[in-house]
Amino acid sequence: MTCRFVAALILLFWGVSPALPWFPRSSEEALLGGKGPAPLVGTNQRYFVDEGDSLIQLARSLGLGYEALAAANPDVEPWTPETGRQILLPYSTILAGKLRMGITINLADYKLYLLWEEKGDIQVRIYPVGIGSTGWETPEGTFTVREKIARPGWTVPAAIRAERPGLPTQVPPGPDNPLGDYWIGFTERSHGIHGTNEPFGIGRRSSHGCIRLYPEDIRDLYARVTLGTPVHVIYQPIKVGVRDGALYLEAHRDYLGRFSDPLREVKRQALLLGWAEDLDRETMERILQDHRGIPLPLSTLAPRAGLRADASL
Repeated sequence: MTCRFVAALILLFWGVSPALPWFPRSSEEALLGGKGPAPLVGTNQRYFVDEGDSLIQLARSLGLGYEALAAANPDVEPWTPETGRQILLPYSTILAGKLRMGITINLADYKLYLLWEEKGDIQVRIYPVGIGSTGWETPEGTFTVREKIARPGWTVPAAIRAERPGLPTQVPPGPDNPLGDYWIGFTERSHGIHGTNEPFGIGRRSSHGCIRLYPEDIRDLYARVTLGTPVHVIYQPIKVGVRDGALYLEAHRDYLGRFSDPLREVKRQALLLGWAEDLDRETMERILQDHRGIPLPLSTLAPRAGLRADASL
């Protein structure tokens, strides 16, 4: 089945997070099955550094994750960037072929994707997230929303108290609670999606395995999900997608070291999208090595008609 994406964009605003487009019902197979054109959505923007700015503060105020902003601007000093310097705000992204209805969390790009159907169209919202730190990795797999709690209290796990003996056994709701104002539990081992009282940890490996969102984003997400909503946690640092007849590559740091041959992975995804033409190896290697986390063009050639969508290397 060939799927075409409607060019018109309907902007959806929430909090400070970037607005993203909607997709027609005919795109459902592409988004859910991973065999159609993975679209590139959103538009990057430019910002001129003001006196006193830092990248971590800008990430918070502009609804971005810190690692995403820093990776997109590798030559910018993160704590004291030069006043007046132009930086890139990475609001564009490729929707990974592994996205499913409900919640998908891609650990490699520090984003949570919420997909739902509304009036016959597939809608998507994207939120930057903080994920599990080294030794406290967020579990991967397929889960469901098991519980929703507004103004949660926090029972501090014994393992965390062993690491930080000064913590109490219970933290009541309020501004000092690391869970923030909302909790969405999704595993039997008490992993959840929640707010935070440390917003500068969003877009970083900063948690004990849970998924952290900015306060305004968790408020929005909490209102949109119900008990039983699917939660898919994936790890996909390499994403290939299309926009306006061009092929794009988005590469993030493979911090788990799972892709020993990233060029092969790029070619595999390109074939799934119908691109049979040779891709420039030097360009692919540069994008993969720089892992700036922004979609960059690989080819402007139209895909070859009739290529099998399930082709693989």
